[in-house]
Amino acid sequence: MIYSLALILLATSAAAPDPASNANYANAGKKALLKVDVAKDGSVDSCEVLKTSGDAAWDLKMCNILAFNKKLKPTLNAKGRPIASTRIVPIWQ
Repeated sequence: MIYSLALILLATSAAAPDPASNANYANAGKKALLKVDVAKDGSVDSCEVLKTSGDAAWDLKMCNILAFNKKLKPTLNAKGRPIASTRIVPIWQ
């Protein structure tokens, strides 16, 4: 089964995005909201499900895809240097 993985990456975890404002998310079958800790080198340190899709196996698979298969663009500080950050990631199929 092929999963389409759409990511909206935010630089901070101050507030969760409003996924309902995205038409693809609004019309998707499975939806989850993930909290991802990103190291300054862009690797994913951790992934936590904030809102489940209702399918724990699918939620875990999406976290694993991020953690083991993706290198994310790190957040940059005011001096343009990469820093660790937390991002809220809406994800859907």
